Amino acid sequence: MGFMSLIFPLLLLGIMIAWGFVIGTRNVVIRIIGVGVSLIAAIITVITLKSVGFSTISPILATLLSGTEFGDSILDFLASAETLGDSMVSIATAFAAPIVFAVSFVVFAIITMVIGWIVSLIVALVSANKDRKKRSAVIIVPCVIAQALITLFVLLTPIAAYGDFANEIMGRLDSVLEDEAAVIVETIDEAEASPAIAVYRVTGGNAVCKWLTSFKIDGHKSNLVNEADAIGRIIGNVIYLSDHKISEYGEDEANAIRDLSDGISDSLILPAIAGEVVYSATDAWLEDESFFGAPAPNLDEIGAGIFDETFTHLLQIFHDDARDHDAFCADLDTIANTVVILAEDGVFRSMGEEGNALIDKLSGGTTVRKLVAEFDSNPGFKILIGDITNIGMRAIGTALNIPENAEEVYADFTGSIANELTELNNSGKSDDEKCAELADIIKETFAEAEIEYELDAEVVKLYAEKIVADFGSYSEITEEDIAEYFRAYSEAEK
Repeated sequence: MGFMSLIFPLLLLGIMIAWGFVIGTRNVVIRIIGVGVSLIAAIITVITLKSVGFSTISPILATLLSGTEFGDSILDFLASAETLGDSMVSIATAFAAPIVFAVSFVVFAIITMVIGWIVSLIVALVSANKDRKKRSAVIIVPCVIAQALITLFVLLTPIAAYGDFANEIMGRLDSVLEDEAAVIVETIDEAEASPAIAVYRVTGGNAVCKWLTSFKIDGHKSNLVNEADAIGRIIGNVIYLSDHKISEYGEDEANAIRDLSDGISDSLILPAIAGEVVYSATDAWLEDESFFGAPAPNLDEIGAGIFDETFTHLLQIFHDDARDHDAFCADLDTIANTVVILAEDGVFRSMGEEGNALIDKLSGGTTVRKLVAEFDSNPGFKILIGDITNIGMRAIGTALNIPENAEEVYADFTGSIANELTELNNSGKSDDEKCAELADIIKETFAEAEIEYELDAEVVKLYAEKIVADFGSYSEITEEDIAEYFRAYSEAEK
C-alpha cells in the first residue's frame, strides 16, 4: 500500500512532465501562471468567505425561513443574540473553508486553463516565430513540478483538515462507539501514513489547515482542530451517560460528568452558542413565556411547592451569567459538581428505593453540607444555600409523620421549638447563639422521639438558621405557628 501510494504520484508526475514537452515551453509557462492565479484567487475566495457576517446572510435566511413555523422567531432570536449569529456564521465558514479552498482552486484552474489555451492560440497565430513548440527542459521540468505540487497541496488540504478534525473526535469516541470508531480511526491513520500527506505536513500544510479552519468568537480565536477534542469528549460522555439510568449514577458516571464539564469549559464554540440559547430561554421563562413553543420545565411532579423558588433562582443565575463566558462555564462546573456530589453520595440511587429513602439521604448525611460548600464557592449560587436548607426542612416535616406516635412527636417537637424560639427571641442573644441552642433542641427532640434520621450536626445548624431567620421578628411564637411552618414542607412531599 505504501509503495503503491508512492509510485502512483511519481508516475503521474512523469506523465505531466512528458506532456509538458509535448505542448511546449510557452504553454507550460502559461499553465503555471494560470495555476498561480488560481491559487491566489482561491485564497481571496476564502478570505472573502471568512469576512461574511450574519448581516450578510440574514436576508437569505429570511427568504429560506419565510412561511415556516418558527421562521420569524429564529430570525428575531439570532438578531437579538449579541454574538450568536456572527459566531455561528464564523464557525460555519471555518468548517466550509477547506473544501471551498479546493473547489474554488479547481474552478479557477479550469477557467485559467481555457483562457490559457485561447491566449496560446492567439500568440501562435500572430507570432512570427514558427517554432511554436520550443522545448526547454530547464523551464518545463521545474514548472510542471511546481504545478503538480501546488495542485496536490490544494487538493490534499480538505482531506488533511477534515481528517484532523475527525481523528480528534473519533479518538474520544472509541470507548462508546467501539467498532465504528475503530474503523474510522484506522482509515484516517492509514491516510496520515501516506507519503503525500507526509509531504503536505512538512511543506506548511498544518499551518494552512489551522488558518482555513480558524474562527473568532467575542475576540477569542480558535480553530476546529482545537475544538474537536472538547467536542469529542462532550459527545462521548453524553452517549455514555444516556446509556445509564439516572437512578444508577455512581462514581463512573460522576467521572463522566466531570469530564463533560471540563470539555465544555475547554471549548470556545459550545459556551458561546449555549450561552446565547440559555440567555434567551431563561429570559422568556422568567417572564412566564415559552421559548420556541417550549414552556419552562414543570416541577409539579417532584413536589413543586418546595422547588419552584429554587428553579426560579437557577433561571436567574444562568440568565445573569449566560453572556459571560467565564461565569457561564463556572456555573456549568457548579452544576456538574452538584450532580457529582449527588451521584457519589448515592442520592440518585435512592430515588428508586421505597419510602423516604431520598429524603433520608438528603437530610441524614453530609450531602447538604457538601452542596452548601459547593454553592458557597460560586458567588452566583450562594442564593441557593437557603433553597438547599429548605430541602432539609422538608425532610424534617416529613420525618415528623413517620413514627407510630407521630401525633405525640409532632406536638412535642413543635411545642419545644415554639417555647425555645419565644425564649430566645426575648433573651437579647445574638443570632449565632440562638442558632446553636435551637440546633441542640432539634437534635434532642429527634433523639427523644426515636426518629431514625441521623442528622449531621452542621446540617442541623443550617436548619436552625433557617428557622431563626424566619421567626426572628416574633416576640411570641405558638405551637400552631411552628406546626403550620413545617406543615408546608411536609405537604410538599404528598
